Amino acid sequence: MTLIDLPGFTRIPLENSDQTEDIEKITKEMSKGYIIDDRTIILCVLPANSDLATSDSLKLAREIDKEGKRTLGVLTKIDIMDKGTSARKILKNELIRLRHGYIAVKNRSQADIQAKVQVKEALQAEDEYFKRNEDLKGLGDLLGTKVLSKKLCDLLHCHILACLPQIETEIFDNIKEKENSLRVLGNPFPKENSQKLCYLLFKSKEIAQQIKSIMENGDTMDSDDIDSEFKGFACFNLFISKFNKEKNDIFTNTLKGVCFTQVMDIIKKKGLALPGFLPKETIENKVRQGLESLKAPINKFIENVNEHIKSILKQIFENMESVSGGARRYLHRLGLDFLEEQTKDTIDYLDKLIEFEKLTTWTFDQKYFLENQGSEDFNISSKDYF
Repeated sequence: MTLIDLPGFTRIPLENSDQTEDIEKITKEMSKGYIIDDRTIILCVLPANSDLATSDSLKLAREIDKEGKRTLGVLTKIDIMDKGTSARKILKNELIRLRHGYIAVKNRSQADIQAKVQVKEALQAEDEYFKRNEDLKGLGDLLGTKVLSKKLCDLLHCHILACLPQIETEIFDNIKEKENSLRVLGNPFPKENSQKLCYLLFKSKEIAQQIKSIMENGDTMDSDDIDSEFKGFACFNLFISKFNKEKNDIFTNTLKGVCFTQVMDIIKKKGLALPGFLPKETIENKVRQGLESLKAPINKFIENVNEHIKSILKQIFENMESVSGGARRYLHRLGLDFLEEQTKDTIDYLDKLIEFEKLTTWTFDQKYFLENQGSEDFNISSKDYF
């Protein structure tokens, strides 16, 4: 049995204390939080020198324990009752009835505590007081701390018998739940470095399989993904489709924007090209402009792919119950670092590729190759860009 001494209800905060104005609410909620448990025995301590009908603690106990199965009344300060008053009716359970009744005790006074009166001596003094009290004669089975202790033991015994089946069920359910959690967690994390490496390689392979599964079966992705209508490979196809449209629009609009005056100036300087075709210089300049404008859509495409892969990794590691929290966070961090590294390398590679494309004319015309073989623009080493 564990005894919890609750503070009682404090109505007004003390001066120069840390008590707040809602101290009454706090103390009431504190008491309620303990006694609301069905397995708690409520010792309702009541001063015998006050009106029982105005007791807040008794009222709260009756509200929580409506049938009174676990409430026992304890009368204190019975030795300082006013002359002419009696606790007899209370102890005989005739005023405010409790199922387990009331027991009167006489505690040590503050003077006894300051005089360091021993508990053993106080119990003897209590027995002598109740023996001398003429008003309480015949109520010996309701008087004294020893009677209260025995009553509590009997009450606890009956309480355990009533609660034991439920406690046993909860214990077995709890054991089953923990065993299932351990089963999901798998074997303990290895201690040897070589075993740790094998473990991490195995988990990395498992993560790769989950990524493949999500990519091939988009329905396993959460509904709040980047675009809930397109998942897995379908989401990447959506990114590619949007990028291709932007790319085509860029080059179409670039070539449509060729100024007639610019074309005529080039014809005057360079002469005519093939009939019906724009001069080579005009096409090259516009293509270079289009390639420069293509950088923003490319970066947006890479950003979308990056965020989509991050969302996949987040889902995988949040649902990875077979790995401890520390190891799971470490693997997740490694995955994100690798993704950022690959994303940066991809951006750098594509940026260099665009710059290379801007400096090079791609054609299958052998005559063009032969005519421009010795030109400075044509002799560009790819090693400067890759």
